[in-house]
Amino acid sequence: MTTITNNVALIERAKKGDRKAFDLLCHPFYGLIYSHCTHRCKDSSMAEDCTQETFIKAWRALPKFRGESSLLHWLRTIATNVVNSYYRKHLKMTLVSLDSSDSWIKTVNPDPEVNIDLQKVMSQLPRGARRVFWLYSILGMGHQEIAQAMGGAEGTSKAQLHRARKLISQFLDLTPATAS
Repeated sequence: MTTITNNVALIERAKKGDRKAFDLLCHPFYGLIYSHCTHRCKDSSMAEDCTQETFIKAWRALPKFRGESSLLHWLRTIATNVVNSYYRKHLKMTLVSLDSSDSWIKTVNPDPEVNIDLQKVMSQLPRGARRVFWLYSILGMGHQEIAQAMGGAEGTSKAQLHRARKLISQFLDLTPATAS
């Protein structure tokens, strides 16, 4: 009972601008929020940035915290929104460079016998298929992350990737010969 009372008192002090109260209140949740961000980001550096941004946003939004949910749930909701915002922002930058630049991919092929101009092949793909292929195959994002970042469904991402792979196979004439 005293923990709940202490939390309420700390929340009230923090709402009035007491940074030390906010730190005492949120410190126990830092590891949990970092884990949550790491799980969603799959990148420790991005997770650190998102965790920091979560607590900055929580500090700014604390006067709006009504206590209808647990503090942890509230922080996790903020963290989820921060990660999603990061992906949207990152995706826009990636997609702009994908659409507006002819030099968006510079790779060295480790196998000199395989000579594929990936940039040329990908430029022939329809926009949606090209974007999903890039995000999945080059950036390593999962279908769920792509769907969130692009504001679509996971199934759409899977279908676009399938379409991209099929078209790339046709462009490279890698389609298996069917027996007649």
